[in-house]
Amino acid sequence: MAACHIVSMGPMMRTSIRAQRGYAVLPMVLVAVGAIAATVVVSSSIVRALVLGEANAKARALTDAALAANANHLGSNVSYSDSGVAILPAAQSATFSPAGGGQLPAGAMVPTSLDGWGRSIGYCTLAGVTSTDGTAALVSAGKDGVFQSDCAQAVNGVPAGDDIVRVINSASLLKGRTGSIHHGKAVASISALNSLQYIASGEIRPVLDDGSGRAGLFINPSGQAGKWVALQSQGNQISSLYKGLVGYWPMDEVAGFKAYDAVAGRDLLFSNSGQTPGMFSGARLVNGSAAVSFPEVQASGTAQATIGVWLDSATITTLNPMILSFGYYDIIVARGYIGFNTLSDEIRGIPIPPGRHFYVFVMDTRRNVGDTLAPDERIYVDGVKQALLLNGTATSPSNRVFTGAIYLGRDASGTYPLPNTFYDDFAIWKRALADDEVNQLWQSGRSLGELITISAGFVQRNGAWQPIAETPYPMCLDYRNKGAMADGVYLIAPPGTSAPFQVRCDMTRDGGGWTVFQRRFSGGISFYRSWSDYVAGFGPLTGEFWLGLDKLNLLTSMTRSLRVDLGRYTGEVSYAKYGAFAVGSGATNYRVSVSAFDPSSPAGDAMAWHDGQQFSTFDANHQANQSTSCAQVYRGAWWYNYCHSSNLNGAWLNGPHSTYADGVEWDAWTGGYESLVYTEMKVR
Repeated sequence: MAACHIVSMGPMMRTSIRAQRGYAVLPMVLVAVGAIAATVVVSSSIVRALVLGEANAKARALTDAALAANANHLGSNVSYSDSGVAILPAAQSATFSPAGGGQLPAGAMVPTSLDGWGRSIGYCTLAGVTSTDGTAALVSAGKDGVFQSDCAQAVNGVPAGDDIVRVINSASLLKGRTGSIHHGKAVASISALNSLQYIASGEIRPVLDDGSGRAGLFINPSGQAGKWVALQSQGNQISSLYKGLVGYWPMDEVAGFKAYDAVAGRDLLFSNSGQTPGMFSGARLVNGSAAVSFPEVQASGTAQATIGVWLDSATITTLNPMILSFGYYDIIVARGYIGFNTLSDEIRGIPIPPGRHFYVFVMDTRRNVGDTLAPDERIYVDGVKQALLLNGTATSPSNRVFTGAIYLGRDASGTYPLPNTFYDDFAIWKRALADDEVNQLWQSGRSLGELITISAGFVQRNGAWQPIAETPYPMCLDYRNKGAMADGVYLIAPPGTSAPFQVRCDMTRDGGGWTVFQRRFSGGISFYRSWSDYVAGFGPLTGEFWLGLDKLNLLTSMTRSLRVDLGRYTGEVSYAKYGAFAVGSGATNYRVSVSAFDPSSPAGDAMAWHDGQQFSTFDANHQANQSTSCAQVYRGAWWYNYCHSSNLNGAWLNGPHSTYADGVEWDAWTGGYESLVYTEMKVR
């Protein structure tokens, strides 16, 4: 791509534009002369009417925008019944409202409760109203300020008078609203399964009772209501989306410049990147470039590969940012287009649409008979295949090859940097996805990791992944070995537990299957806590937390490996690994045993000093030397050994600090005067 010269229009094209503008000059002059010659006296009443008409048009436009914004807001916060019916908040009773309805609920936090004329927007819900599919409607009383539509008319999209109506229904909310759909949610019975509407082709649903008192999985190949087929769980071989998947980066890391690959450990290290809310959890804002050895596609001998990724055009603002390159066969943004480039002066693609969208690019190294184009290059936006246009000159087929590396923000010889570009749920397949597979990715409303986890036989209940028809597995690694790929909360039952409990699983880093017991990334909650808090645990598993010493003892009743992920205020990340880690029972004050440090760990060893020590907090000092409370002096809770070489539960000081060693410290990496901004401790 280094020699991809995106040039201005040639002389012939410029001449054509000049000629077009020249032809327009004479008619415009004649019109102007005629207008001056034929002097028209415009009455003040007509001027006033024009002014009022313009004001009403503006009010109408503002009303349309307000209704659309409120509908989008309500839709993005909606929940659904098992049969796919949207559940929206009830109307608030008000005198100024359409008959049978009210106004927007006070707690809905909608963008605006007023229309373009400054009057309250009416709101109708379905209760008591006959409707084909309507769930709710937003109603403006229009210019005259009188509601002439009742709710029975409004929810069916039939306004009366000059009322303006916006219908919100289950179908419109479900179709293509990624992040809100509960495809994959378990249903109670076969009859409930057959009552489902708005089904994605290839959708998989768990059924809690298949008629024999057992749970099971069912797939709908066609997307038609009632057309479900029983499917037995066979691990991750169930999902066709797992076939040929060679790289998957969820992009949900909360710190650092590295994106972790859940398939083959081919992690992307960016020049710079930040975190931002994504379509499913977190996403990345990528600056600069990244490159990684990636021989899988080239080695497979395939003619085609598929790229799936969420992008936001608002974050693609510089000249020619490179979305992905196989050396010289690229996906790039240029001339207002997004599409394929082969080092020549061309982009074969589509005008880039505004906002966030899910893109699927099918790349093809073959050559058409009779021209230089590929026979099966495809681009999908939000599940819909687009018509490709060639912007520029002919392509270079000799460059349309898959190399043994992938690049973002550059190609094999030069940089085309990413300008804080939004990336989410990024995946590569060494084959061409079919239309129905792309449609399933889009319509499911799930991340790829979640889709694969569902297809492996797992379901979310009470916010935690668990087997649909079995008892919970002992550890996160057991779920990963059975095909789960979604990071998040899982239900486990380690040996010796009296009842299953929830944990956070890291299914992405270093092969996945890590059970996380400590996590810090924002300083949002205090870790300077009492003994009882550390025994029981605190914090939400979706945020910052300490799992609890009692649970940590259960997790390590068999000796586990330990991984400690760390992040600096500069964005640099590192880790330390140990081959043996265990925490004793309460009778030992949760004495730690840690050994077998992996010398390849870049963060160094800051746990050996603590081997064999008991746990201490500010109100429970269990150090061998009790003349000083290390927990009080260093504002933490840890396996102190008068005192520490690591202090990951210390005060949140967010980078360099003047006080000694009282922050979130890992002495072997950053010394005693820099507090880390990200930590995760996990066992496997």
